[in-house]
Amino acid sequence: MGQRFNLGVIVAALSGGVFGIVTSIEGFIGRSVGAISASLLEHAVAALIAVPAIAFLYMRGTLTWDNTKGVLPASAVVAVLIIVAVAGVAYAMPRVGVAAGNMAMLFGQMTLAILIDTMGIGGYERVPLSLPRIAGIVLMVVGVYLVLPRQG
Repeated sequence: MGQRFNLGVIVAALSGGVFGIVTSIEGFIGRSVGAISASLLEHAVAALIAVPAIAFLYMRGTLTWDNTKGVLPASAVVAVLIIVAVAGVAYAMPRVGVAAGNMAMLFGQMTLAILIDTMGIGGYERVPLSLPRIAGIVLMVVGVYLVLPRQG
């Protein structure tokens, strides 16, 4: 059990909890200004925080041109994906609720994570597709269905 349950799992769970709070706030912002505007507004504010922080890390020597230039293209791709994902969250949460929206997001994340594991994409160690992994995804579909708000 110690091998499977470690500080990484705890930090991931706590981060997921924080993200649950974030998604409810994004839904509020999305209702107020629209999904795309919400995403762009949030990222503009994040840039106001990130740019000085990056400058500080460069001055401190933690970041250097040598250790960042190789990852800038990947960072740009991730930035675009995050903007799209946040707009999707801002759109979805007011329509399906925070619980169902988060469950659906987790389903999407887990489905792609299993694909990445199975194929070893990104240099990750391959993890064979197995019946328990498939069953986990099927159970997530059932879970999303069960937490969807009922119309009526």
